[in-house]
Amino acid sequence: MASYIKIRLLLGLAAIFVFVYMLNGLPCFGDANEIDGAASGIHIFTNNCNAQTSSNNISFGQSLVIPKLSASELDKINIASIFPSSMFEKVESIGRRHISSDNHEAKGVQYVVRKGDTLWNIAADQLGNGSRYKEISKLNADVLKNDNDLTIGMRLSLPDR
Repeated sequence: MASYIKIRLLLGLAAIFVFVYMLNGLPCFGDANEIDGAASGIHIFTNNCNAQTSSNNISFGQSLVIPKLSASELDKINIASIFPSSMFEKVESIGRRHISSDNHEAKGVQYVVRKGDTLWNIAADQLGNGSRYKEISKLNADVLKNDNDLTIGMRLSLPDR
């Protein structure tokens, strides 16, 4: 049971560390010149004295205020030695959409598929030449499984006329 509590406490501290990093930058729990980090521990305790009875006790689910580091404290930290750079690349890429830059033909002209449409008919009506259906197919390869896979209401990008 005691080891379970220790693991939960460590996971909680790791979560606090990540959350504080996302808000303020890298927190420093100890001065660069101090091995035990007592000064920063006291600093954290004084910021949370109304919620903590002791600087050694943190309860599960408790919220802590972690003071923001000053510029001089940040200068002492070598982030590259603490975290691999690939970690930050992965975190920064979360939630970003990759937009291909090789799709120069799309100019924003779109066509909404109606009942009875074929790529040939769309190319003939919209581009003036039915044989240009292959351009529409290529431009919409991410949406179309094959040239006959049109559904009513589907939006197709059209190449320049």
